[in-house]
Amino acid sequence: MRAHHFESDNELVKAVLGRIEDFIYFVDINGDGSRTVRYVGPHLEKVLGISRELFTADPFSLHDRVHPDDQESVAETALRLKTEKKPQTLIYRFYNDQQEKYTWLEESVFPQVDEQGRHHAYLGIFRNVSERVERENA
Repeated sequence: MRAHHFESDNELVKAVLGRIEDFIYFVDINGDGSRTVRYVGPHLEKVLGISRELFTADPFSLHDRVHPDDQESVAETALRLKTEKKPQTLIYRFYNDQQEKYTWLEESVFPQVDEQGRHHAYLGIFRNVSERVERENA
């Protein structure tokens, strides 16, 4: 097997991230509180069932797609993320347009904090855990 040579670190990172089945994203928090999506992994539609355009318009406006029974715990985790500035992982149901049903997601969010303790970005990872949750609940 011949090793692939990457022209840049950026090519290497893209190749690695493209082979991970999870959906990975990176969002900057601007000085005015608005957000800029800097990276959207290739598995967005497969994992969340939504378009890139919908996600990049405002990744934090998707709360209405969270199952009603899970919205309170998702909101509590989001508040903990902001106040504690520590990684959080949660499991909840999210409406997947492509599958036309709720799927179970595990979302891990890693806040990016600068030297002064200011929260300036999020790195997030979504994983579809429907099979695991259904197996555990059987």
